[in-house]
Amino acid sequence: MRKLSIITTLILLSISISSYATDVGGIISSDTTWTLAESPYNLVSNVQIGDGITLTIEPGVEVFGDHLWIEVWGTLDATGTASSKIVLDDMFIWAKDSTGIININFSEIDTVKIRTYGDTLILKDSYVRNYYDGSQGIHISNGSSVSYIERNIFVNTVDIDVASTNTYIHNNVFYEQINGEAIISGNVNPSVKYNTFLTTDKIAVKLQDSGSMTATYNYWNTTDSNIIDNMIWDRNDDLNISNYISYMPFLIDPDPNTPVYSPLGTWTELNMPGIDNVSLLGTGSNMIVGHHGSNPYHGLVYDMTTGSYNTLDKPGAGALGTEIRDIDSNNLIGSYYDSRWHGFIYNLIEQSWTTIDVPGNSSMQPYGIDGENVVGYYFDGSRWHGFIYSMLTEIYTTLDKPGAQQMYPVGISGDKIVGRYHDGSFHGFIYDMTAQTWTTLDALGSSETIVKGIDGDNIVGYYNGGRSFLYNTTTQTWSSIYTEEGSDNIFPQNIGGDNIIFNIGQYGSFYTIAGPPPVVPTCFAPVEGDANGDCKVDFFDFAIMLSNWLVCNLQPPSACW
Repeated sequence: MRKLSIITTLILLSISISSYATDVGGIISSDTTWTLAESPYNLVSNVQIGDGITLTIEPGVEVFGDHLWIEVWGTLDATGTASSKIVLDDMFIWAKDSTGIININFSEIDTVKIRTYGDTLILKDSYVRNYYDGSQGIHISNGSSVSYIERNIFVNTVDIDVASTNTYIHNNVFYEQINGEAIISGNVNPSVKYNTFLTTDKIAVKLQDSGSMTATYNYWNTTDSNIIDNMIWDRNDDLNISNYISYMPFLIDPDPNTPVYSPLGTWTELNMPGIDNVSLLGTGSNMIVGHHGSNPYHGLVYDMTTGSYNTLDKPGAGALGTEIRDIDSNNLIGSYYDSRWHGFIYNLIEQSWTTIDVPGNSSMQPYGIDGENVVGYYFDGSRWHGFIYSMLTEIYTTLDKPGAQQMYPVGISGDKIVGRYHDGSFHGFIYDMTAQTWTTLDALGSSETIVKGIDGDNIVGYYNGGRSFLYNTTTQTWSSIYTEEGSDNIFPQNIGGDNIIFNIGQYGSFYTIAGPPPVVPTCFAPVEGDANGDCKVDFFDFAIMLSNWLVCNLQPPSACW
């Protein structure tokens, strides 16, 4: 069970009250656009896109399906961008006849099933995770239209089942596929090249009946041909299958145009018997701090190396107790309550407490420490202000972003301070103390962004009520953090080094980052002669050109030659 501090709970309540959602369902009988301004969209009944009708979903839009369907007789065009992805969550997208077109690009796809019958499917540059039910994740059958599945990351998904000609499955990453297979071919011969198959103990490619497949130029996460053979299911495994899958030559390294995916980092659930209502708030190199209990809170210090934990209460703390919020080296910071909230610094070596209070405040909330600087926010009787406190000079500096109605700094690393401000809705911010500049930090497509912590180049938080993010200030890239079950609807509380802490589980958890976040190659400019839209000119474009050789649609026909 997640346990949240009082302040965090109030923030979430304000988000749930102010967030706007658009309910949709029924037949779409004229061209329609689902806009970012009206996002998120909630399916309350099945949506049907009529013949010749286009439903366009703008970049950044979130669509939550509640396990309902989008049925396509016309066109579904869900084209996001690299910097503003569309979210499609928990739905079945079904092109119903030969006129249906499904076009999905730059999207975050969670628990979605896609089926086409003789239609065109384009699925590119997207992150696909989890599965709608136990059957095919993507099924393409009974048609001659060209379909492209390219440059996607598939995690914890069921198979792509192909029974239609002219299907190109290129430059995708497959990790921990469910039911054992990543790609299945039945009675056709899809093009399967340049993919990365990361899971070596499951079937990557499989034939059914008279299906065929050439799977050359793929990366199998191994160079051992015996292991690769075990990742392939063909006539060597079942004599009812007509053909064999050829996979040589294979790639020694992933194709450079294929996304880079680092599998999940390590999740560790903390174990602290004898306490309850645990809330984790800060982390250092080998310590996690927070509080436990309620009325009063008790400060909590957890040693990640030994697994030992201790209660730490400020002497004289009253009804609401002690909250420890962050740690740097031997110094802890937080708040304690007697008749009001005061800030404190506690030195682990000297075992000394120092009260810190901005003059004239009625509530003091330190939240972040780095070196000699402490940041947080205080209440002056009318609004919340940010502050910086120098332990060296013992000087308080008010930190208010111009135009902000309320300020909540929560973290500091080097010369960067992060937090959130309110101007009618919540926005994240970065404040550069050296340049004295402000940068608004809003998660892509979000209506509310809550920044929770910073360490070095990495910032963590959540948006739209609970969707996690990890933002890198150097590369300016956003990524999500997922539980082992594939959910990103979680609340990061802080970051220290490679460890991100969460109030997940009875005692909380921490996640250790494993490698860089996923990176999807981006097409920066169109290429002349790129017939299939994959941002490169190759033999596939040449084949399309040849298929249209000497075709002329000029009227009258006498004008053609």
